[in-house]
Amino acid sequence: MPIDPWEAMTYAIRSAHTVGPTKGAAVRLDGDLVTVDAPLAGARPLYSVRSPDSNDDNTYTITDGGPGAVQMVYWLPWGQNAFAAISVLNKSAATIFLTSEFSGCYFIGCKNMVMHTAAGYTDDPINSAWKELTEWGEDADKDTNERYVLAPYKQPVHEHVTAVYGAERGISRPVVVPRAVVMGCRYPVESTNWLFAYQDLTIDTPDYGMWKPLKPV
Repeated sequence: MPIDPWEAMTYAIRSAHTVGPTKGAAVRLDGDLVTVDAPLAGARPLYSVRSPDSNDDNTYTITDGGPGAVQMVYWLPWGQNAFAAISVLNKSAATIFLTSEFSGCYFIGCKNMVMHTAAGYTDDPINSAWKELTEWGEDADKDTNERYVLAPYKQPVHEHVTAVYGAERGISRPVVVPRAVVMGCRYPVESTNWLFAYQDLTIDTPDYGMWKPLKPV
């Protein structure tokens, strides 16, 4: 019986938190999926995940329909400071959280909220995003010890950056835009505990396809 692709990816996330970076299949979105309802609406619709074929470089394709394994996914599409409260994730039927692909953007989290913010939003996108989180009230965690940030390679250093995607390229190589995707899963499934990890999808870099922990356990 083939391994469920969602289970394979969530296993990689759990392993990343316990034994270190884990090689995993790449996640490819079939289309933008940005037309899905606003993320605060609750659980995302069922998505279909097609297992990789022999010509697909071990890549799972996620679509909004069609044959294949399905799972309830909380989908956070691209949006300037698009956010989701952990309390909303807990109330939803979703056991999986998934972002759109990052290409220079930041993923910012704290105890009770996660957010996607663009690199060019302000001169200081991280602190600007946290200011908005704080203004939203009780769902924002004001304890700086709980904060974590996924940043693109070679962005200005910030004290709360806990993970970086992309890598240095040789001087003779063309510049490649750093790319990554963030995924989360409930663990255990029945709990309100979410593990978050990121997968570096920057082409031809040493960490391509690696799942690494993002949110402190």
